[in-house]
This record gives sequence, structure tokens and C-alpha cells, in this order.
Amino acid sequence: MVGVILLKTKPIVSMVVAMLVVTLCAGGLPPIHAEGERAPAGAARLGLVGDPDFDPNDLAPDMRLWYDRLWLAISSDSAYPNPDNAASSGDLYLIGRSLNNHVTALLTAFRVTGDLALLEEADRLMELARAELRDDDGDGFMNWRWLYDDSVESYYGNDYHKMDEILAHSLVAAVAYALRQNEQFNPIFGEHADFWTDHLGNDFLGKWEARGDDIDKSLAHPYSNFMRLYYYLYRLTGDEAYLDEANYRADVLDGSMIEVDTGNGMAFTWDHRVVLPGKEPWGCQPTTYSLQTVLAFQDMHLENFNRYADDVYMTHYMVTFRELVLQYGTDAMAGNVCGEGEQSFGKFTISSLPALAIWDNTGTFLEISDAAYYQFESPNTPRRVFIPAYMLLALDGLPPVVESDVAYVATPASDWASLPAREDALP
Repeated sequence: MVGVILLKTKPIVSMVVAMLVVTLCAGGLPPIHAEGERAPAGAARLGLVGDPDFDPNDLAPDMRLWYDRLWLAISSDSAYPNPDNAASSGDLYLIGRSLNNHVTALLTAFRVTGDLALLEEADRLMELARAELRDDDGDGFMNWRWLYDDSVESYYGNDYHKMDEILAHSLVAAVAYALRQNEQFNPIFGEHADFWTDHLGNDFLGKWEARGDDIDKSLAHPYSNFMRLYYYLYRLTGDEAYLDEANYRADVLDGSMIEVDTGNGMAFTWDHRVVLPGKEPWGCQPTTYSLQTVLAFQDMHLENFNRYADDVYMTHYMVTFRELVLQYGTDAMAGNVCGEGEQSFGKFTISSLPALAIWDNTGTFLEISDAAYYQFESPNTPRRVFIPAYMLLALDGLPPVVESDVAYVATPASDWASLPAREDALP
């Protein structure tokens, strides 16, 4: 299978890159969902309300297998990456990346099962992170610090790293909303949701507003996660300004997508930087960072938000990874979303990619995920939550699209060129 895929995709790689560079240098494409189309954002496709009567014995046998494997990984003393260490680190980098990925996997499995123990585990980890909030610089705002690399003097030990501030707080917003949705089952969930909602408004956004600085990053992974953050802020507060900002970012991200016919479906490729006036392209987004980008898209799909609610739209991302990024099977991944180069396959095992099986009618994602699990894990003593969590979603599938409680009209293609660079963005 790998050889066939390799022969099938390699000839189009140079074409993919050339199309991306030419299109971006020309100012990008209009949104793919353009004039007259209504993209829903509202009632979740797969909600975050738990089931107090959940019984794992009610799961289908194949789902029960992955559910048990998930809890073995959660309970492992050698969990990888270790979520307790990330949560207790006080490090924006680890919280925004490692912990974000881990807790989002737990919340996805929670959506599928309704098992409130999964939400309790996510809450436990976030309380470890909460204990590390500090006001080290005396500016009156509580936050984590960037501690990843002490050789980077401009960021080390402070809270000025915009990218990891965004990634970390997109997690906070998602968890706060999940807790709010379940406060009827445990008042502690409501208390913690109150805390995190206040933190987002008064410490995170409040801090950057007080600095008079625009917290934003034009790279696709923080940009997509800021969309996610604003969406959940809208859900938490009901403030439509946050929804407007999330929708604006969905427009920009959609306008950054390049359609490529792989011969086995239409893929999306995209630049490392989103298409915005005055922003030069950087080249195809490296696979490592694309995992964080697509994580946000998948999460927004489950929330039935904007064009990510559309199964056909999401299928393009599945094709990107099946035909371009995973062209080498479990031997390696391509180095970027255009299919160039190679990198270790290992990051697949700590990503949300297995859930792309929802839109794959070839069975390739299920096969790769199953093979990866046996190749990288000891099935009886697993260390990673990701494949089990997302296999639960892949096997369960999705309910029919629900009617949205918020209508959204995509920006007409004719108006795309006039979109501002977002100097007036929310803080």
C-alpha cells in the first residue's frame, strides 16, 4: 500500500508547492465558501454535556476496547507526553502544546461517551495548571511564563510570547466551556468555569489590552487556535463581538486554503502564514505545526461552527493528510502539508489525526491508526491517550448535522480583497 501511495502522490508534490507559492504571492484566493452560502455556527454536532448514567458496558465491543485502552493510558505512571508535568510546569509552551493536545483528546472522548470521569480528569489537570499562575512582574495580571528555552532571553521567564499565550488560552477557553456545560452535575465544575472565564477576560485579554499591544500571530496554528478561543469566549459570555471575531478568522483561514486535486480527492494545502494584507508567505506549513492547526478545525467541526461544520469541507483536510502527509504509511510523515520532505512518524501518535477517519471512505486512517498503535505502544500498557481517544470518535462516527442556533453568512468573494489587516481586532 505504501508503495502505491508514494508513486501516486510524489509526482504532484512539486505542482502543489508551485501552486501554493504562485497563489499566495498573487494575494491569495477568495474564501472557498463564498457569496450567498450560509455556514452554521451553533448547536454542537457532538456536544459537551456528560451522561451521569454512562456505563462502559453499553459501548459496542470495538469501542469498549479503545475506551479501556484510553483509561490505561490515562492511569499510566509513564504517560507520554506526561500531562501532569506539563500542567505543573507553569510553562506557556508546554501548556499551550502538550497539555492542550492531551486535554483536547480527553474532551473529544468525553463528547463521544459522556463519561464524566473524563471531564474530571481534564479538570484535575487544569487545576494543577491553575496552581502555577503567577504575577511575577507585578503588573497585576496572573499568568504562566514562557520557560521552554532559557537561551531565548527576550521571552524566557515572562509572559510576552504571543504564540504560546494564544495556544495555552485556547485550551483554557475550551475547558471552561466544557465545565460550564456540566455544572448541573457538579457545582465545582461551575466554580472552575467561573474562574477560567474571569481569567480569560481580566488576566489574559485584559493584560494585552493594558499593554496596548495587539496579541495576534499570523501563523496558521496560533491563528486557528485564536479562532477557537474567540468561539468559546462567545459561548461562555454570549458577547457577539467574540463570535464576529471567530467568524472573521474563519474567513481568513478559508481564504488561505489552496485546492489541489491529488487524483484521489481534493486536498487543501496552505502556507505556514495565513493570507493577510501585508503579510509575505513563508511556504507550506510544516507538518509539526499543521497538527495544531487541524486540531482547532476538528474541534470547531464538533461544535458545528462555521464552514468546519461541513463534512465535504472537512474531507479536504482528510485528503491532505491521507494523500500527501501520510504517503509513507507508518514509516514517516511528509515534512509539510504539500507533501514535501520527510519527518518522523512519531508525532502522529500524539495528534488528533486518527479522527480524520470520519471522512475517509477507504479505511486508510483506521488501518494506519491501528498499525501505529501496535507499532508504538504496548497494547496492554499504553502510554499515549491520543489514538484511543480519537479512535472512539472515528468508530462512533457523527450524528446528522443539527440545525444551528446562530446563522453566519460567509464574506462574499467580491469583498475579500477589501478585508482589513485587522488592526481593529479585539485585544
